[in-house]
This record gives sequence, C-alpha cells and structure tokens, in this order.
Amino acid sequence: MNQAQYTTKGTGKQDILIIPGGPGLDHSYLQAFFQHLDLSTYRVTTFTPKTYLATDFSKVSYEAFTQDLKEILEEIDATTPIIIGHSFGVTIATEALKRLNIPVKAFISLNMPESITKYNSNLRVLIEQLPESLSSKILEFEEKGDFGDEFFGFVLSEWYPRHAMKITPFPEEFMKSMATFNKGLWAYAMGPNLFRMDGALADWEIYEAFYALDFPKLFVCGDSDTIFTEDVESMAQQSKNGHSFTYPDAAHYPFIENPDTFFRKLNAFLSNLPADTK
Repeated sequence: MNQAQYTTKGTGKQDILIIPGGPGLDHSYLQAFFQHLDLSTYRVTTFTPKTYLATDFSKVSYEAFTQDLKEILEEIDATTPIIIGHSFGVTIATEALKRLNIPVKAFISLNMPESITKYNSNLRVLIEQLPESLSSKILEFEEKGDFGDEFFGFVLSEWYPRHAMKITPFPEEFMKSMATFNKGLWAYAMGPNLFRMDGALADWEIYEAFYALDFPKLFVCGDSDTIFTEDVESMAQQSKNGHSFTYPDAAHYPFIENPDTFFRKLNAFLSNLPADTK
C-alpha cells in the first residue's frame, strides 16, 4: 500500500499544509516554502498524496484524494490549518473541503482557475499566440494523437519556458519532481494531451458554496501563466473575504520564479489573518 510522503519543518503553533500539483508531482519542488516562511511562527508541511503514487488507477478519484488529505492532517495532528494548494492541489483541497468538515484558518489557491473548462479555454488562447511553427506542431501532435516522449519533450522545451517555468535551465528542485512525475496518473486523470484536459477527473470546478465559506482566501497566478489575471480576480470577487494577486516575471511556479515578491505578498496576507480567539 502506498504511503503519503511528507516533510514537516518549523516549531510554530500555526500549521500550514501545502499540496503539490500534477496530479503526479511529488512535493520536492515546494522547498522554497521552508526557506521563506517563518518557521518559528509556522509548522510547515509539504506532502505527496499517496494517490499520486498509484499504478492501479481504478480507484483514483476525488474521494481518494480527500481521504489522502484527511489522513495527512491526522498524521501531523493539524488543527485549523492554513491550506495552500498548487495547481491540481487546489482541486484536492476544494473537493476535501466539500466532503469533510475541516476547520480552516485560510486557503491559498496557487495557479488554478475556477474550472478545468476555463483552463482548457486559456490553453487555446495561449496556443494561438505562439509562433505559427509551434502552434502548428501542437496541432500536428493532436491530430495524430501522438502524446509520447516526443510530445513531452516538446512541452518541456517549448511550452514550459513560456508558460510554466520561466527559469532556464530548470531549477534542481523542479527537475527532481519532474523526474518522478507519474505520467500514467496524469494521463488517466487529465488525459494524455497536456493542451486539452479531458481525462476522468477533468470535470472539476470550484463548487459554488466554497466562495461563501468564512475563512480568508487568496487566489494567485503569474503574469505568463496558463491561469489569467481575470481568473484570480473573478474568484476573489466571488469569495467572501477573497483576495487576488498576479505575480510579475513568473508563470506557473511563482514561488520558485520570483520568490522575493511571492513570499513578500504571501507573508503580508498571512500576517493580516485574524488572530485566534481561543
């Protein structure tokens, strides 16, 4: 049986739990949070959901991811955590909040729009903005249904530097996560085509009642991201106690690409959270 892999650092009373994206990326690329958050104020945990390690996809579901989140919160004995989801990690967090009565101090949505449908729409907009030689190559892959190693190499060399990771060569922590990326899980959950999500879990959208939940919410993206400023602003406007920010000089990993600005804004948000009344 797969076990969740996690790292906890810090001696603070306030738990922060950070969920990686993918699905299928391990938590190695989240190292910056340990380096830039005050570990005397916070106890920070990054974790790889055990479902990210699956090889049998028949039981992969949002219910399984919800159970993963429930188990890690119990394992680290976190009460009223601040939850940070990155990319697909946002879907895990929102689905868990829909299914479980989790008291949350705040929620931070990193680099995810309100639905996979909107994400697909954004991808088409960005593809149309590419040089014709690149956009036609994507269409060629799609027409052939060819999403193997050549396709993945194209994505890493041509797409990622534009709209995912703007630092080249890619940072060590990012490459460490990519080296163990569960491509099979991705293909099952989102579909094999990274430019059109149509897999088993691609019908996700933020449930309407989420926006009315009491805790503060922060929605962020990068200025070269596959998530647009209009997305995070819309989600913040719909939310009770919602906030948004677009990070300059960043795409899908602003905490790696522009850590100074990212953590300055994040720490300002965290420092303005209501004090505990207990």
